[in-house]
Amino acid sequence: MTIFAVLVLGCSGGSLGSGSGGGSGGGGRGGAGGKSGAGGNATDGAVGAADAASLGGNGAEGGAGRGTPAGCQNFICDDQGLLCDVDAGRCVHCLTNADCDFGGGNPNAVCLPGGACGCTADPQCAAQPEGTRCVQSLQQCGCEGDADCFTSGALTCAANHQCGCGSNQDCAGKVGAGALPLPVCDTSTGACVACVTDADCTDPNNRVCSPMGNFCLPCRTSTDCTQNADGPVCGDLGQYAVGIGACGCSTDPDCVGHAGGPHCVSNGSSYDKCGCVTDADCAGDANGHTCVNPYYDGWMQCGCATAADCPDGKACSEYACR
Repeated sequence: MTIFAVLVLGCSGGSLGSGSGGGSGGGGRGGAGGKSGAGGNATDGAVGAADAASLGGNGAEGGAGRGTPAGCQNFICDDQGLLCDVDAGRCVHCLTNADCDFGGGNPNAVCLPGGACGCTADPQCAAQPEGTRCVQSLQQCGCEGDADCFTSGALTCAANHQCGCGSNQDCAGKVGAGALPLPVCDTSTGACVACVTDADCTDPNNRVCSPMGNFCLPCRTSTDCTQNADGPVCGDLGQYAVGIGACGCSTDPDCVGHAGGPHCVSNGSSYDKCGCVTDADCAGDANGHTCVNPYYDGWMQCGCATAADCPDGKACSEYACR
């Protein structure tokens, strides 16, 4: 379960006008922690006098079908998928326990006094994969020990009170967004990630581990670019994270032995990569025998369109022979 942080934003105190408000409009609200309802939002902050007493139409769930409450401007709370606590004058995830049942989460979550969804007692955390205990210091479901964890591959209670992996073995076969392999266990969080240290980054095109997101990036120094397809020079430091850059080239001789291609090519920016001009430049290239634009970013590089463009025994995947 994602730990919700209460987003504290001041809600502008719009006055109740005498114009026609959207109390019964068709636009329902949803989003984080919200129940869907047919009750509409007030338009441009104008709430009719009749709507001041009744803040919504007929909700599909949750009784009054809560729209944006009077006194909260639409763009501040509702457009963020939040609710406005009129008394406190701030945007919150919930006003009642019903607002915390948004599907796919913890059906037993409760609305805490600060307006975040969480827990107050262990029974509210039954069968939760992050742990079956209500961690009182966090008021979120989690774990105090390994005994509170039950999901295969996530049987270890990490320091952040979340059940997760205990070793790299638990992360075998795990993938993330874009089918990115996540073979390494970050034991501090119990999460399977792409890397924890540079040693985990074995792809010659991505040799350093970003401290910001536990994924592999090209380089810190030119030493990291020795086998990079884009070139031997680490530049543009800070492009991805502080102190981390991208590999590239300055002239054609820089590209000797680099799989991107024999020429230093440009896409019109100040950053050049090793690449190609024609298919002939890619004959015998390890990345593939066709001059392609693998990332649709203007740099033409050696790669493949089909397995026929690859050396024997390799398949074409994401425009590169692997």
